[in-house]
Amino acid sequence: MEIGLWLSLFLFIAAGAGLVWLAITNQVRWIPSLIIRGLLLILAGISLVTFIEENHRSQKITREILLLDLSDSIADKELSLENANIWKGLKKGREIIAFGGNSEYVLSEHYPDVLSTGSDLLDALKFAEQSLVREVDTRIIIATDGNIQNITEVVKYSQSDVFEDKIIEWIRLNEMHFEFDPSIRLIHSPDKVWVNGQIPITLSINSEAAGSGILETYVNQNLIGTNEIDVGIGENQYQIYLQGKEPGILQLEFKIGFEGDQFLGNNAVYKAVQVLDAPRILMISQDSAILDDFVDSMKSQGAEVDVISPEQFETQVSSINSYDVIFIHNILASDLAYEQMKLLEYHVLEKGKALFFLGGENSFTLGGYNGTLLEPLLPVELEPPSRVERVPVTFLLVLDRSGSMAGDRETDISPIELTKEAAIRVFDTLRPADYLGILTFSGITQWDVPIVSLEDSLNIRTARDAVSQIVAGGGTFMYRALDEAIEELLKSPTTENLHILLMSDGAASDASQNEFEDLVTYARNQGVSISTIALGQESDPQTLSLIARLGNGRFYEIQNASELPNVMVAESRAVQSENIQLGSTNIVRGKSGFYPGSDLQMDLLPSLEGYIALKSKSNLGAEDILVSGNFGDPILSVWQVGLGHVGVWTADLGEKWVVGLENWSDLGEFWIKTVEYALPNPNLGLGDVEVDINLEEINVRLTQAKGEILDSPPMFTLLGDDNATKKYSLSQFASGKYQVNFPLLDYGAYRGVLEYDLDGVKMNLLVPFEVNYPNEWQFVSNDALWESISVGRETSFEEEFNTTGSDKREFPWYDILLMLLIISWPIEIAIRRWKMPWREKPLWE
Repeated sequence: MEIGLWLSLFLFIAAGAGLVWLAITNQVRWIPSLIIRGLLLILAGISLVTFIEENHRSQKITREILLLDLSDSIADKELSLENANIWKGLKKGREIIAFGGNSEYVLSEHYPDVLSTGSDLLDALKFAEQSLVREVDTRIIIATDGNIQNITEVVKYSQSDVFEDKIIEWIRLNEMHFEFDPSIRLIHSPDKVWVNGQIPITLSINSEAAGSGILETYVNQNLIGTNEIDVGIGENQYQIYLQGKEPGILQLEFKIGFEGDQFLGNNAVYKAVQVLDAPRILMISQDSAILDDFVDSMKSQGAEVDVISPEQFETQVSSINSYDVIFIHNILASDLAYEQMKLLEYHVLEKGKALFFLGGENSFTLGGYNGTLLEPLLPVELEPPSRVERVPVTFLLVLDRSGSMAGDRETDISPIELTKEAAIRVFDTLRPADYLGILTFSGITQWDVPIVSLEDSLNIRTARDAVSQIVAGGGTFMYRALDEAIEELLKSPTTENLHILLMSDGAASDASQNEFEDLVTYARNQGVSISTIALGQESDPQTLSLIARLGNGRFYEIQNASELPNVMVAESRAVQSENIQLGSTNIVRGKSGFYPGSDLQMDLLPSLEGYIALKSKSNLGAEDILVSGNFGDPILSVWQVGLGHVGVWTADLGEKWVVGLENWSDLGEFWIKTVEYALPNPNLGLGDVEVDINLEEINVRLTQAKGEILDSPPMFTLLGDDNATKKYSLSQFASGKYQVNFPLLDYGAYRGVLEYDLDGVKMNLLVPFEVNYPNEWQFVSNDALWESISVGRETSFEEEFNTTGSDKREFPWYDILLMLLIISWPIEIAIRRWKMPWREKPLWE
């Protein structure tokens, strides 16, 4: 249009300029003639432009497509189809595409064959796209009630480049309405539960009027419960709890009955739930007594739980094969051998199972997990958040320098040399605000480094020199050394955080265990904490572990002196308490969509008075399920590593920080839901089965995780209620992928079995699925589409009939202008010959 219009204007201006030029050069003496010719030229220009515009207008919209919703939620489909056909007949180039669950052209006035149980507008738009031509202007009108599938995808697709140069308009059709039609739908139900586990069901009953009725619950076609219910206007939610008592598939049905209900097709909803064998849980802990309430709560939920110490944790794969989840409860990294860590790594990465770390003063950074094989598995970083302002500490090393610490001739590096190296490395972990002291003992005590401030760098250099001169020799008077260390620590004006690390490779020869117990209890009451290291086979781990437990410290048992540097550095970091966040904090839900236990109330969680403050790896995919409301630190975090899941609980199990855990009635449900979330797929290693159900057919698809080629085609068996079965053979459509389609079944919950052979081994997978009435039958008002659309405008059939109902032009301007031009031209010639004073000579002379 634009090119033709501008060309016409150019020719019009050029002709006008030529007329003026002729008048001037030929000395036209009669001005009226010039004016008349100018008016005729203007009239010709207007006629040309009008012709171009009308010709363009008639060609601008060459196609119009009406997408007509004929689903069950439309109030009067016959009237809508009649109006659509009238609209089509009023103008050439109009087409109708009817849609429901599928789409097709309307080629006659007969009712089109579309699936009325769906409203797939997205399919209709794609159906129309196939016939669109970019160079041809097209107008698309969508006639629907707004109750459609995939609204977000529809809006996004209608605004895409496909329809960039197309006109989109909307006609709002009336939706089906009943004065009283309660409908039931399933909001929440687990797909799988453990034997004897609870099955929480959340139902929604929607009604546009209040009324009373009956809710019936069926399990495997047997009526197990009847409840009288009252519904109000709008959505009404109901909670039902069932139990899976045996492994298999439960077929559940929930049915409502109301007097005066005008549509019964939406009165029942179905669910198939698979009941699995109870999981086995292994807990590794140094203090099984602390776990009694925790273990009892897990067992009450149907889980099987075994508790062992790190020493009982065998390193053979067969020792953990039967366990689905392993808990590491507040134990030091040094309590786990390298082979045990490798087995835990294999349990997660290769076997696809779950591993949980529980917090406490011997866990995470405090437990020396930095740099270990297990650190990369954690969904948290083993370092404190940057906000933490560490309190200065006084760290006193009480080290054995008896004769046995010198080692023997066959030892490459003696224990005393490794002890000195470890002590020097501890210096690097402390800060200027800290205090350090080193007391060594044999038959006598010796203050190699008196308790000094580290703000003076000279003290650090002096301490290093003193440590390098320590020599082993003599007996093991450990009690005397510990007593002297406590006395000196209490009288020195240093910090409020007082800690002793006691290391010995032998048994004390100067006191009994009872005397140690009294001494350590006194120190603890004075605010001194004590950790201990038992080095080698000649040490006294029983006494040293007692000292650590009574002294609120950590106990390390190591056999090789080469481990001393790492252990002492880990203890130094632990005692600095950078990670411990003390003080009352509330727990809130994190950004994860998962929450353990849908019915748990956040305000009923026990009081949290402390936890290990760690950085989240949420930027790498960790899900922080529960976080500190004060600082946002992860409290419960889970992520997938390899084939399995690893989780952390940064608080303890009631030892110090979680108050009232033993009285929390929801403790078992909380942890069982957390464990369920991290459990491996029961079919892992067998194959993944998916069931897709549409309005016409059911698709069963098997995917082998490693793309294995099966010995023979898989067979899907549909189990009937009367022991009747139907068998369907799956065909391969890609490497390791098989599928079968069969016609849609009646509404209900179904049980299926998928059987196939893999490397000579027969595999059997249970396949639960359900077929429910379509969402189209809920007949609820749905304004989501109208709120979402931002393209086009709203119209109606009445407006279409009145304004765009024919091909006629509103007024024949072009015809009138052309007629005036034809009549005016000879008149102008006649007037000019009659009135114009002609020149004596012709113009060409």
